[in-house]
Amino acid sequence: MPMRGEMRGGNLSVDFPHAECRSRVLRSGSQTDSTIADADDNAISTSALHDQMRAGMVGLRFRPVLERQFRDYLRASAKHSRITVMLLGIIGTLLSLLIDQALLGAPAATAVATFSLRIGVQIPFLTLALIAVMRRPRWIVTEWLLMLAMFAMICGLMAQRIINSHHGFDVPLELTVASILAMCTLARVPFWRMTVASFVGLAVILAAELMYIGPYAERSYDLFCSALIFGIAIASAYFLEYFIRSAWLNSALLRRLATVDGLTGLLNRAALDDAMSRVRALAAREQRPYAVALIDIDAFGDYNEHFGHQTGDTALSRVAGVIAANARRPNDVVGRYGGEEFVLVWTDAVGADALAQAESLRSAIEALQIPAAPTSGRSWVTVSIGLGIVPETAGDTPPETVIRAADQMLYAAKSAGRNCVRQATLDSACARVAGFAGSISESSNSATERQKRPGSAPIPDDVESEPASQTREAAHR
Repeated sequence: MPMRGEMRGGNLSVDFPHAECRSRVLRSGSQTDSTIADADDNAISTSALHDQMRAGMVGLRFRPVLERQFRDYLRASAKHSRITVMLLGIIGTLLSLLIDQALLGAPAATAVATFSLRIGVQIPFLTLALIAVMRRPRWIVTEWLLMLAMFAMICGLMAQRIINSHHGFDVPLELTVASILAMCTLARVPFWRMTVASFVGLAVILAAELMYIGPYAERSYDLFCSALIFGIAIASAYFLEYFIRSAWLNSALLRRLATVDGLTGLLNRAALDDAMSRVRALAAREQRPYAVALIDIDAFGDYNEHFGHQTGDTALSRVAGVIAANARRPNDVVGRYGGEEFVLVWTDAVGADALAQAESLRSAIEALQIPAAPTSGRSWVTVSIGLGIVPETAGDTPPETVIRAADQMLYAAKSAGRNCVRQATLDSACARVAGFAGSISESSNSATERQKRPGSAPIPDDVESEPASQTREAAHR
């Protein structure tokens, strides 16, 4: 079958027939308004998500491409919880100044030392980490500052415990381990990094306790409680990240499936419309040219009738793979427009270059040597391509206008005998005229017949059409 969907342990997994389709779909599908698409190494392919689900994540480590994306997501999504834990640390430290003296009766002899530790050590590191989280949440250095703030809290609390113990006042040992618990559950630092930092912090606590306070029998219960809290912290950190990774993986796959055509693995119509809007925004903002190719498989109705729809699906998938392979630039977009039609957007493509790429694509599809239906009059399956070229000066042309230009050129290619390319270039003056009359002649099909095509943009009322007897359906045949 061209597509397989199944459930494994509650996780949805889907296979697509072409690896190149997967990578191209996700590259186009992960675009942003500022850059249209990230670089290839930042794209998440459906196959990578599927393979990761099969491999599992007991070790809390994804494969490199996914791991980079997940770490970036984790840092961004942890911003508010990280701010919370830093604020709790600052507020708790300031309140302890009042609680120790007013409620617990801490010795006056230790007031200056403990005040200096809190105001001079703990508060500055907590504040520095807080500022980093607020201003640079995705910065990896922010994670190190968070762990440094944890060490500042541990060292400050242990120093206060040692100083106060010499004056008969007990600072709870569990309070220092609570700092580790707070970081493990709220800071969302990657588990293995946080685990190493936590064990280092625990080693500092035990070393200070044994060296400066002593292994007294009455303190055994404190050590036991501290070890229990530490164990809870590590276990909580593990399962919290496990569930975050699982939710992210499933969410990422579902988002991809929502933008992907099930048969070909290319962008579906809705995702294609969004991608083309972003292409237009980039072209208008940066005055960059682009070309839109509307690709139609010749006589595909006859192919399906002769070979059957299952064989037709296989042919569609093979053609889609070649089309996807011809979208090579980071911002190129490729998708299934409907039926046997595809759209390929080449960014930074000018007239001669775009035409050469379209001719190369046409030849590559013919070179697949997929046997054609006998009634087509050809040996192999071929495609006709209509090309709408948008120069730098017409970057703000609406996508539906560009598609309409490519559609008219596709009809011209069909009328010219199929298996060829026809192109039209829009300019800024024509783009402002509905139907760009005078720049590109209207195709021979009537508005009524044109609007019957699934997924086609409507023809404006003010554009003249030629006799309805010359329909697109005739050209397709």
